[in-house]
Amino acid sequence: MGLFDKLLSGQGPESIKLNEQEGFLGVLLVTIAADGEVADEETQSLVIACQRSELLGEYGPGEYNATFKKLADILRKHGVEVFLTKTAEPLSPEL
Repeated sequence: MGLFDKLLSGQGPESIKLNEQEGFLGVLLVTIAADGEVADEETQSLVIACQRSELLGEYGPGEYNATFKKLADILRKHGVEVFLTKTAEPLSPEL
């Protein structure tokens, strides 16, 4: 194992682990941004969906900010295909 292997280990898509809340928010986020734009109405719909969700009932503003930052980092580093795969993994069939 070389120097760069050690530095980059754990940085690949296989190391990404999301919980159910993060997966749910990721799916919502990618849905509203699918056309490349996020309109104010879409943002409001996202907020309403989050507020109505039992899954996210305990989430506070700080948790939303941290989760959206984490999700944006995954999307930026690994692309849409990995993002979609990783956000879907923790979700139950009902979701």
